[in-house]
Amino acid sequence: CGIHSTALTHDDFEVVATNGGSVVWSPLSNYLLYGATTDLRAMKDSGVLIGLGSDWSPTGSKNLLGELKVARLVSEHAGDGNALFTPEELVAMATINPARICKWSSLLGSIEAGKLADLIAISGTAGDPYERLLDARETSISLVVVDGVPRAGQRHLMERFEPGGSHEPISVGRSLRLLDLTPTEEVDPLGGITLAEAKKRLRDTLADLPGAAADLDSGATPEGFAADWEAVAVGPPPDLLAHPLETPRWVVKLDFAEDDDLFPPVGGPLDERDLADWVEPMVFEDLTVADDPGFLHAIVHSLNLPRFVKEGLPGTYGHHIVVPSATPVPDTVDEGG
Repeated sequence: CGIHSTALTHDDFEVVATNGGSVVWSPLSNYLLYGATTDLRAMKDSGVLIGLGSDWSPTGSKNLLGELKVARLVSEHAGDGNALFTPEELVAMATINPARICKWSSLLGSIEAGKLADLIAISGTAGDPYERLLDARETSISLVVVDGVPRAGQRHLMERFEPGGSHEPISVGRSLRLLDLTPTEEVDPLGGITLAEAKKRLRDTLADLPGAAADLDSGATPEGFAADWEAVAVGPPPDLLAHPLETPRWVVKLDFAEDDDLFPPVGGPLDERDLADWVEPMVFEDLTVADDPGFLHAIVHSLNLPRFVKEGLPGTYGHHIVVPSATPVPDTVDEGG
């Protein structure tokens, strides 16, 4: 499976497709990082199996619903008036195609008898269902079901399935939702942590990231983490593998030679510097576009994004933001735009 595959040519995609390969496409992250994305027409013509991914937090969409919106904009732009991919084909990139890529299509990826009930329900019943999903906003999601268990949704739906259940109230924009993280197995992988507590820990730790890094460098447990957490070092010496909790050592694992002329000296061998030397405080960003007023403003001021994404994406969330002719990254965010 090719991840991003932005450098592949038409002939390359033919080879991938002929050999039963696939591609995971992350258009927003590609544009933000490189100013370009995968050759969509070559990928389409080859017939290669395509899955859609939001990549990672620094440059990806907040969720697959957001990545679907970007994928549709790119598909429409690449087709010069006629979208390269139909709404159904785009939705398949987030459902059945990834299941096929992972060899899980017998269990999930489509609504069929005998498969796991991994479902979402969105408001409304009129029109083409694939178009409705692409048009949906985060606040349009009425219910999320994972393996047959309702996990998040509108109050009246969640309480219909489990009256008086252990639901955590959450907000998506101005819409109230109930969240159910009750484990279905005897062991709780989340350790009983609520979403509110998880967000607080992340927010506090990111705000004091140098302090948390200093704790890691000294072998202490960062505040807010369980005492039995397991430190995983990158590129540890063999003795650390045998005793990971006794002598944690955090190092920078280089993917280039330190004597490479492309990289100037930075004050000593990188793998001898503490983690705290490398990190700075960060701001926790909310989990949805509906709750993060700065997200779309950052999009329209991005230096790498093509204009059709800057102009098109805010409207898919019901916002109108004027795209400046020159797009320097702003020092502050105007939340009233």
